[in-house]
Amino acid sequence: MLLEKDVAAFLEEKYRNQKIKFIGGIWSSFAFLVGDQVFRFPKEDVEEYKTEAQLLKFIRGRISFPIPDLSVFTDQKYPYSVHKYLEGSIWSVKEIEKGEFAELARDAARFLHELHSIPMDEISAAVPTVKAKFKRHQHNKDVIYGYLKDHVPFDDFNKIYEKYQSACQQTPGDFVFCHGDFTGTNSLISEDRRLAGVIDWTTSGWAEREYEFWRFLTDDNIMAKAVIAEYEKLSGAKINFDRVMQILLMDHISVVFHLNTAERLFPFRESLMKDYIIPHLKWFI
Repeated sequence: MLLEKDVAAFLEEKYRNQKIKFIGGIWSSFAFLVGDQVFRFPKEDVEEYKTEAQLLKFIRGRISFPIPDLSVFTDQKYPYSVHKYLEGSIWSVKEIEKGEFAELARDAARFLHELHSIPMDEISAAVPTVKAKFKRHQHNKDVIYGYLKDHVPFDDFNKIYEKYQSACQQTPGDFVFCHGDFTGTNSLISEDRRLAGVIDWTTSGWAEREYEFWRFLTDDNIMAKAVIAEYEKLSGAKINFDRVMQILLMDHISVVFHLNTAERLFPFRESLMKDYIIPHLKWFI
């Protein structure tokens, strides 16, 4: 298993005269800032970085926001990707909603519209290894309840699972090319709250058009509704808000399963369940 301390030691040996800073790593990688370069080390397979590098090369020029110029190295002790640090700050929807966010909502909508407008056949021809779609698997009710029983009463769980089952059975809408994880931790904003860059494209692929929008959901959904309204103006497409909610529910149930079955996620399980998963699942009770 790849460990943060091993990767740090590798970088310290290789870049002795550079300042090295750990900047993140939960799901699938460890990331370090070395000088003005971002190094990411996959916890499992480096192949997704190769696909990401090809993809970014293809879409550069087709969207108007900064994205990394990625290089991948596999002939090292630990394979990794590297790109120049993009200026800007990570952000959260909850914090942004406390202030002025109209321009950021417009930027987010424009980014998604530009990305979704890239023809599928062009991406498939340029990057054959890109994911065909986000596959949805309906998880067993008893299994999921076993993971949630200490967090959610049985009657409430039944209500949640009934809505989850209905979501899984619904026929998906039209498919577009999606970033897959367009959040405040995978995008950057400037001091004046404009979208300054989009990073980490490893989960990009084909998905329902509504897929991108659940990341903006909060208790109030102020920004989510603003982004959707701007997107509908730009694209002419109608976003089904109920389907956005369903996709969030399907994603969260899937995350519950992986938090309890993927060993590399065990250290983060309790905090993610408490601070992220359970508060959102309560929207469906």
